[in-house]
Amino acid sequence: MTKAQKAIMETLDTHGHITADFAFNEVRKQHPNIALGTVYRNLNQFAEKKLIRRISRGGAPDIFDVNVHDHSHAICVNCGEARDVVLPGMKEIIDSHVESEVLGYEVLAYYGCGKCD
Repeated sequence: MTKAQKAIMETLDTHGHITADFAFNEVRKQHPNIALGTVYRNLNQFAEKKLIRRISRGGAPDIFDVNVHDHSHAICVNCGEARDVVLPGMKEIIDSHVESEVLGYEVLAYYGCGKCD
């Protein structure tokens, strides 16, 4: 793993749910010459390799999450903060409504966190 890749993963480990722009700004503190494209490319590669999880929000920047296990998210509609939400039995509920086994799932709930009002 390159120094830049390690710095990106450390940012994910430290901050949890982040956008590529947030990762860029954090990594740039240690590596001032890093390009935004490098951060995007590495985040995309990590997501493709299933080392991290991409949360697509349609019309808003993707969020990257270091937790790759099945879980869902609640996202503040005002500030974009994302939190993990574990819904016990969700896979089984979805399995019961489709004709084959569910390989994974993502439920997004939107709310107002109250901190950013």
